[in-house]
Amino acid sequence: KTQSASVSAVETLELADRLAVYGIKQGDPVAIIQAAKMKKSLPPRAFDGKKAAEGKGAAGADKSSGYDLSADALLARADGLAAGNATLAGLIKDARATKSRGATRGPVLHSDAVQAGNTDIYNVSFRGGEQAIIAVSGDGDTDLDLYVKDENGNTVCSDTDYTDQMACSWTPAWTGPFQIRIQNRGRVYNRYTMAIN
Repeated sequence: KTQSASVSAVETLELADRLAVYGIKQGDPVAIIQAAKMKKSLPPRAFDGKKAAEGKGAAGADKSSGYDLSADALLARADGLAAGNATLAGLIKDARATKSRGATRGPVLHSDAVQAGNTDIYNVSFRGGEQAIIAVSGDGDTDLDLYVKDENGNTVCSDTDYTDQMACSWTPAWTGPFQIRIQNRGRVYNRYTMAIN
């Protein structure tokens, strides 16, 4: 069975975020540029859902830490690392000119922030018998956990490692609403982007 274009798009976005974080941590402008180029090739669709929050986390003071993994921010970071290198400058220019391929159905994207100790909750419908995928990339400051529950409260998928780069993929048995829960295990807020097919 072939994967749908929207599933592939979310997987590409997840890979791009992981590559971007690697590039930032290693100071590797080529990895950062490639990640930005992958992101620019996928036209996002707007998310029309509403967020609910659980927990007592306060809004908290603004912070200067954390990664911005948007394509433009990544290219600006790569620019800073390129330091006048003509080859890298050419790669950055090429990446800035990257356009989506048009026919590819991009992922639904939503950016938000989950407060320290809180859980952000979204209710999203998925179609029965078709692969569903969700990828969440945080700003690198705290551990985030991802849980997906069906309408009966059963956990159908989770990603609870010690990072804030998470993905869940499953095939719903029926069409219906699913609850996406993004839990912040840290002491400061975490700004994240969620991609859904």
